[in-house]
Amino acid sequence: MLTDGPVEVPPGAEDVTGAEFERAWETARRHRRFTRRRTGPVPEGSLVTGTVTALPWGPGLTGLVVDIDRPGRAFVDIGQLPPRGEDRPPVGTVTEFEVVRIHFDVRPERPDLEIRLRPTAVPPPGGPWPRRGPR
Repeated sequence: MLTDGPVEVPPGAEDVTGAEFERAWETARRHRRFTRRRTGPVPEGSLVTGTVTALPWGPGLTGLVVDIDRPGRAFVDIGQLPPRGEDRPPVGTVTEFEVVRIHFDVRPERPDLEIRLRPTAVPPPGGPWPRRGPR
């Protein structure tokens, strides 16, 4: 979790120059979207229960915003949903999702965490959306 203010310096930490830090930071920024992440607030492959809260650009255009009761934004891309709009979950649907990707944006002017999801079960055409089942 991000914090405001000073942090403790870990034992054994080495000082770096501003130029060394900037070089390492830029390298990390360039590679952040090309390296799969298996850790974080919700590791890839995790199963989470979420509630569809919005269709940001209308039904069937981009995907769904989902509240998974964790930091960051959770989103289901339209490619992870049934092809027919009437078979996609409406706002208010509670169901289970799998975390497929985590995006970190560390720009100081716009820090962001986006969690990409896919539904774990899709109903047959015309059927109701499933709720999370017992494990």
